Amino acid sequence: MAETNPYTNHGKPWTSDDDKLLIELTKGGMDAGNIAVQLGRTTDSVYRRRQVLGVAKKSKVKRMAWKEEDLALLKTLAEEGLTANEIAGRLNRTTAAVHIKARTLGIRFAQSPVPSSVKSDPVLLRKHIWEKRVAHRLVKTPSGCLEWQGALDGKGYGQIVVLGQKMQLNRFALELKIGRELIGEEYALHKCDNPSCCNPDHLFIGDQLENVRDMWRKNRQGGQFAKGHKMNPEFVLRGEQIGISKLTEADVRKAREIYAKGKMGHKRLAKMFGVTPGTMRAVLKRRTWKHVD
Repeated sequence: MAETNPYTNHGKPWTSDDDKLLIELTKGGMDAGNIAVQLGRTTDSVYRRRQVLGVAKKSKVKRMAWKEEDLALLKTLAEEGLTANEIAGRLNRTTAAVHIKARTLGIRFAQSPVPSSVKSDPVLLRKHIWEKRVAHRLVKTPSGCLEWQGALDGKGYGQIVVLGQKMQLNRFALELKIGRELIGEEYALHKCDNPSCCNPDHLFIGDQLENVRDMWRKNRQGGQFAKGHKMNPEFVLRGEQIGISKLTEADVRKAREIYAKGKMGHKRLAKMFGVTPGTMRAVLKRRTWKHVD
């Protein structure tokens, strides 16, 4: 029996019987959409499993045009509450093709209903949504990231709608991991620097300051801090907070004190404190280290 993990189990584990049936149906010429219905899985998971088993093959069937009766049946099945995956099996098309055509027609598909027993419990709600709507749409990368294959926002973060509210999926995944909702100024930050990753083990809680610093370290500030924009001083790293700084606040005060008494010029002070003359001149003229009295 395959091991099940709530974070990395992309739907149901594949058994040897599932693999055997998948191979037989593929060799028999059945398309991925119908196989998915037969096995109770998504078309995407069937495609991935066929690649793993080495039975993936190029389809010899040309892309079928949509006929009027196909469109009518698509609308009828959607109104009856069938999911896109189930409709794909009925129409002998891929789930992707059904989604694309549905968007052009303004059709919305049914999603797994949320039981009333879990709606009022944030943790149970997230577990239910993860198992029913998220897990099978994650792809694991060699680095261990679980990349979301669904909708992304403009910055590459996964998005999901929960009870009519749009949520960032990385925040959703972290809340599932810690067993509570994030509150106040708590942010879901990535260790892996991969916005589409939803692996809870790659996420950690940070505050607004850590979020902004993390954004600048990873050069993700984009256009919101364009040339001429003055950043909130609270978010700026200064002096000893900058990892490459050779001076300390005590060094700066000492150098300025010596210089003020006329005992040394900036070149001798630079040599004394192990920095360049230009750096020391900027310190003495207060062009840098302005926050030090």
